[in-house]
Amino acid sequence: MVARDNFGPRVAQIAAVALLIDYTVTVAVQVSAGSAALVTMVPRLGRFDLYITVLVVLILVYGNLRGLREAAVTSPSRRISTSSCCPRPSWWATTRSSRERCT
Repeated sequence: MVARDNFGPRVAQIAAVALLIDYTVTVAVQVSAGSAALVTMVPRLGRFDLYITVLVVLILVYGNLRGLREAAVTSPSRRISTSSCCPRPSWWATTRSSRERCT
């Protein structure tokens, strides 16, 4: 939204595509490096290198999709109560000025 407002819709689309490509390449490089390190540590897993990489990517995709779904759901148990925004230690209620400030 900021890029679109300041530079126009064309530049904003280019920036969004660049970010998506960057995120995709970053995951691919990091997962492949991690699986290569695992295969280096345990040489018997050498023939399963591609399968390990695909499995880790699928786990990350599942975790991201699950996080998006949970973030989209609004439930009463996930709402922040007013008491949690101002946490108080046990001794907090002993002073009058502190009770007045945070209630």
